[in-house]
Amino acid sequence: MLTLTGALFRFKHSSWPAPLQAFESPAGHAHRNYVVYLGGLTDGLLACSYVEALGAECDRRGWALVQPVLGSAYAQYGTATLERDAEQLAELFSTLERSRPTVSSFAIVGHSTGCQDAVTLLERAPVGVRRRLRAAILQAPVSDREAASLE
Repeated sequence: MLTLTGALFRFKHSSWPAPLQAFESPAGHAHRNYVVYLGGLTDGLLACSYVEALGAECDRRGWALVQPVLGSAYAQYGTATLERDAEQLAELFSTLERSRPTVSSFAIVGHSTGCQDAVTLLERAPVGVRRRLRAAILQAPVSDREAASLE
């Protein structure tokens, strides 16, 4: 059984009423590259069964894994927008840059609705975030709204 060790931290924009959280792994790493993993609707930490393996492979290749808990996570589905998620992600990237001065680059992996968040981030991210964003991986990119209408 694979496990992830790491650190839970808060990030917050000055205009937000409360901070959000993110989990960074592995513990005590010295990586300069960061992969941000976003699950789908109602997902939070460890959203898919492969997240631990993804974290291990990222570590092996010199990348840290960060799993944010956005305002749309868990039971907050339906109370957020893709634009707000993108704003929160941009703040996460900015927080990582400010608190870890050796940051070299970022990648984002979206699963399901996380793919929509990733694409919206690519469209709306500030230039400072985009200049370090090296990859966007869309895993199981589906439209949950369209799928629901077909059922």
